[in-house]
Amino acid sequence: MKEKRKVPVRDTIKLLWAMDRKFPVIVILQGGLNALLFYLPVLLVARILDLLVYREKSAEPVSIAVVGLVGIWLLKGVKALLEKEMKTRSYQIAMRFETLVPVNTLNISFSDLESDYAKEMRARILADRSWGSGFFGVADKFCNLCNSGFELLGSVIMLIPLAMQVSGSAAGKVAAALLFNIGLAVVGASVYAKWYQKKESAAMNQMTQAEKNSRFWYMDEGGSGAIGAQSLKDIFMYRAKKMIQKTIDTEREGVRKNVFTIARINSAGGLGTGMIQGILLCVSYYCVLALAIAGTITVGMVLRYAQAIFQACMSVSASIRLAGEFRTDVGRIASTLEYLNLEAEKTKGDSFTEMTKGVIEFRNVSFRYPGTKELVLDHVSLKIEPSEKIAVVGKNGSGKTTLVKLLCRLYEPEEGEILWNGKNIREYDLREWQKIFAIVFQDYSLLSLTLGQNVAASEQYEAERAKEVLQLAGFGERLNKLKKGLETVVYPEYEQDGVSFSGGEEQKIAIARAIYKGGQICILDEPTAALDPVSESRVYESFDEIVKGKTAVYISHRLSSCKFSDRIFVLDNGKIAESGTHEALLSKNGLYAQLWQAQAQYYKV
Repeated sequence: MKEKRKVPVRDTIKLLWAMDRKFPVIVILQGGLNALLFYLPVLLVARILDLLVYREKSAEPVSIAVVGLVGIWLLKGVKALLEKEMKTRSYQIAMRFETLVPVNTLNISFSDLESDYAKEMRARILADRSWGSGFFGVADKFCNLCNSGFELLGSVIMLIPLAMQVSGSAAGKVAAALLFNIGLAVVGASVYAKWYQKKESAAMNQMTQAEKNSRFWYMDEGGSGAIGAQSLKDIFMYRAKKMIQKTIDTEREGVRKNVFTIARINSAGGLGTGMIQGILLCVSYYCVLALAIAGTITVGMVLRYAQAIFQACMSVSASIRLAGEFRTDVGRIASTLEYLNLEAEKTKGDSFTEMTKGVIEFRNVSFRYPGTKELVLDHVSLKIEPSEKIAVVGKNGSGKTTLVKLLCRLYEPEEGEILWNGKNIREYDLREWQKIFAIVFQDYSLLSLTLGQNVAASEQYEAERAKEVLQLAGFGERLNKLKKGLETVVYPEYEQDGVSFSGGEEQKIAIARAIYKGGQICILDEPTAALDPVSESRVYESFDEIVKGKTAVYISHRLSSCKFSDRIFVLDNGKIAESGTHEALLSKNGLYAQLWQAQAQYYKV
C-alpha cells in the first residue's frame, strides 16, 4: 500500500518564520488592524444611531463622529503601510524559497542526487508546481487566513455582550438558539468543506498526472521534449504531424474531463457552503429581530449584532475555505520540503597534502547503481603509477565512466577500496580530494554564463590564461570570430546576444575548462565524441603535451587515445579483460586487437 503523504502545515509555518521572522508579526498586526477597521465603523454608526434615537444629552453625536472618523482614517493609513510591507516581504520570501532547491542540490552528495528516490522527488516537484502560484500562493493564503481568523474573533468579541445581556432571561433562550445555530453551521460547513476539498484534491492530482503524461503540449527549444528544435526536422520529414495531432487530441480529452470534474466539485462546494451560510444568516437575523421586538436590545445594538452575526457567517465560511486552500497549497510544496530534508554531503576528512605524486590503486572494487541488480564493476583491481598515462577502453556499457565516478568519489564502492599511496581515499576531505582532478565528463555541460566564466568555472578569470587554453583545445579560430570574445554569453536563452555553439565546439570549451583548472590527475571521459576521428586525434596530441608530468586517464570506446598511453586497460562486462601496452595487446590478438583493427582505418592521417 502506498504511504499517504503528509501535508506539512506546521513545517511550512516554521519555514515562513525562519525565512523572515518579521513577516508573521506583520501579518498578525495587519490582520488585527483589518478586523478592527471593519468593526469600528459599525460600532461608531451604532453608537451615533442610539444617541439620535434615545436623545442622550451626555454625549455629542457630531464630536463622536469626527473623532471616530479621524481615528479610522489614521488606522487606514497604518493598514496601507502594513499591507505594502506584507506584500513585499511575501514576494521576497517566495523568491527565496525558489532558490532553496538549487542551493540544496549543490550541497547534496552526487550519489544521493542520482538515486531513484531523488529523481522521483524532482519529478513530483515539477508536477506539483504545475498548479497554483508556488510559495507566494502559500504566503498569500496564510495572510488571508489570518485576516479571516481575526474577523471571526472580532465577531465573537462583539457578540459576547449579547450573551451576557440576555443570560438568565427569556431572551436567553433565543440567544442560546442563536449560538447553537452558529455552532451547528460551523460544524456542518467544516464537514462539508473537508469532503469536497478531498474530492477536489483527488481530481487535481489526476489532472496533474494527465498533464505530466502529455508529451506534445509544449515547445522545448533544448530538444529534450517531443516537440522541440531538435525534433521538428524529423517530424516534418517523416510527416508525423497527423500522429502527433491525434495524440494531442486524446491527451486533451483526458485533461478536459478532469477540468469538468473539478468544476463540478467546486460548484457543489460553493452551493453547499452557500446554503449553510444562508440558513445561518436567516435564523440569526430572526433571533436578533426577536430580541429587538422584545425590547432586550436597542436599535444600535440591532445594527451591531446583525453585522457581527453576518460577518461571523462570512468569516466562518471564508476561514474554512481558506484553511482548505492553504492546506492544498502546502500540499503542493510538500515535495519541495521533502527534498530540502535530504542530508547534506559529508565532506570532512583528513587534510589532503599529497598534491603532487601518488599511486592510485583499485583493489577488488565492485559497484552497482542504486536500485539495480547487475554489477557495473565486478571485482576490478588495477594500479596507476605517478605521472602515468592510462587508457581505459571497451564497448559501451562496460563500466568505463563508472570507474571515473568512483575515483572522483561521486559514488562509493559497494565492495573493495580505492587507495592513494596505500591510504583509502574515503579518509580524505572530499573537497580537497576532488581539487586534484581536471576532468571532462562524457555528459559535460556548459552554463549560460560568459565563455570566460565557463572556462574558469569562476566569476573572475585570467583572460590570457583562458585564451591560451581555448587555443590549446582547438577553439582559438572560433574565439577570434566572436565579437565579444571571452565575454560572449553561452546560449541565447537568457541573453539576447548569447551564442549557441556546435557540439564539437562545446566539447572543446569543456576540454579548455579542464586544462585551465590544471589538476594533478587529468581525466578525459569520452570528450571527443562529437569530433571527427582526425580532429579527435589532434586533440589528444595537444592534450598529451599539456599533461606531461601529470597522471592522465583517457576513457573511450574509440581508441585514438591509446597511442598516447603508457598502458591500456580493456574493460568488458565490468571486468578487466586485458591490460598492457598498445603493442603488447595487439600481439595478443584478443579483444583490444579486434577493437583496434575495426577502428584503425580512421586514424590514418
